[in-house]
Amino acid sequence: MEVTKKIINVRNYKVGYQIRTVRFTGDDAFGSEDMIRKQAYTPSGHYIGTSKVANQLCKKMGIVPELASPSDTVCSVGFCKGKEQWFGWSHRAIIGFGLGDRIFEHVYGDDNTPFGQHGEEVIETLDQARVSAVSFADYVG
Repeated sequence: MEVTKKIINVRNYKVGYQIRTVRFTGDDAFGSEDMIRKQAYTPSGHYIGTSKVANQLCKKMGIVPELASPSDTVCSVGFCKGKEQWFGWSHRAIIGFGLGDRIFEHVYGDDNTPFGQHGEEVIETLDQARVSAVSFADYVG
């Protein structure tokens, strides 16, 4: 049997995300035929994660989550206007990149080198900071 999902309720938060209550019906990895879960999404419908993750990113850190690339299914980068930094994350780690940091290269540096210094070239534009956030999210994902 195929898994189907139906949105039961949507609650929008002013800080830029929504919590959807979703009913999953059919066979799934949990062995249940019917399951209800709350999941966080961007206003445009991209999956962020749990409500706890969305609250941490959006409300506490001021990050606006987005997909790293159009083919992704989960947000793993976002911009924080207050800090003028692009952040990259996974379930394992999160870091911000801004002007003056280094363009992230996972092969550069060692265990004692801060991730913002893992690279040779200095970030001079916010576009370069986003590239670093995407590279970091891919590295820790």
